[in-house]
Amino acid sequence: MLFAPFHSYSQLVRNHFMKFIIILLFPFNAFTQSVPVLFQNVNIIDVRKGSVIANQHVLVEGSFIKKISSKPLKIKEAKVVDGIGKYLMPGLCDFNASVMLYESNGSPAFLLMLAHGVTSVKDLLPPVTFSKAKQIKEQIANGSILGPRLYLPGQTLVDRKPTNTLLTNANSMITVKTVSEAVSMVDSLIAWGADIIDARNIKSDSILRAITKTAHKHNRKVMERMTGDWLAASNAGVDAFTHLSDLRRTTTIGRQKLFQIFQGDSVISDTDFYNRVLPSLGGVDTVYFNTLMKALKRNNTWLCTGTTSYFPSLNRFELGDTSRNVYRTKRQKQLMENDLKVQSSLTAIDKEQPDMSQLYMAHKRGLPIIAGNT
Repeated sequence: MLFAPFHSYSQLVRNHFMKFIIILLFPFNAFTQSVPVLFQNVNIIDVRKGSVIANQHVLVEGSFIKKISSKPLKIKEAKVVDGIGKYLMPGLCDFNASVMLYESNGSPAFLLMLAHGVTSVKDLLPPVTFSKAKQIKEQIANGSILGPRLYLPGQTLVDRKPTNTLLTNANSMITVKTVSEAVSMVDSLIAWGADIIDARNIKSDSILRAITKTAHKHNRKVMERMTGDWLAASNAGVDAFTHLSDLRRTTTIGRQKLFQIFQGDSVISDTDFYNRVLPSLGGVDTVYFNTLMKALKRNNTWLCTGTTSYFPSLNRFELGDTSRNVYRTKRQKQLMENDLKVQSSLTAIDKEQPDMSQLYMAHKRGLPIIAGNT
């Protein structure tokens, strides 16, 4: 996972970035204790400076860091942890994950996240009811379920039926066709408890502006999966884009072909999308890319690394890796076989190779990055 400086993304993330820490290779149940926890002689990883501060003493009460000292601390009734040879660091965040979906399929996503240091997750489209998702979130928060902190977007907002069959999931989406419907639905989602508003390929500029304006009024951010015009969406107030593959597509020479498809109402098959549309987009329009980067920086629009659902990455790093099959459940293996069958008809996938260069160039231009993978 690409690590990113989440501390300035929002107040919500900033608070949790600074207040929750994990210690690698140390039992997670140490943080469910009601007594303070004192880490002695531990090496702190300073993620801002990229350095290690050796032999520190850290006091944690609940989920808050109370004190950091280079000198030994004596705290009565504290649980003492010998940190010699171990490292203490802020918990990582994954802002584009589907942990509840994996859990429902029999995969231990909650524990897997924690094992890799991910302590906060924005969950995408939970396969359970809103009330159930909220209950699971609360159970994690009170310690009755072991898992990463969950941030829930509720259902995804769209303004028409998704064009690409890859994105269709009627149960996870709410269609808003007018500005008033958009305002009402954002208000409802936040009243339900949505931490973030999730939107997908909103065509109407007025509806998108209504979504972002209403969300911002409630101090919520808007994250969008946008296969169309990122420039217009950023100017409309979107706070972050969630898929890196769409950055490459929206900055190609032939991007207008893509925009026209996603501005329509007809459904395009996965095979047609990958085998006909994507190969026709051509290379990157450098001038437009630089224009977009300036706009994103001006508007403080963040980029999410979400690349694992991007088929070339999925083929190379997940479906193509059989070395980890011994760790996969029977259900996971079946899902992988199903994915391979679907992709057997997508002959143009290999032509769209994983490309992190645009992310690197965006970072060099000062754009903030969010780590996230579906």
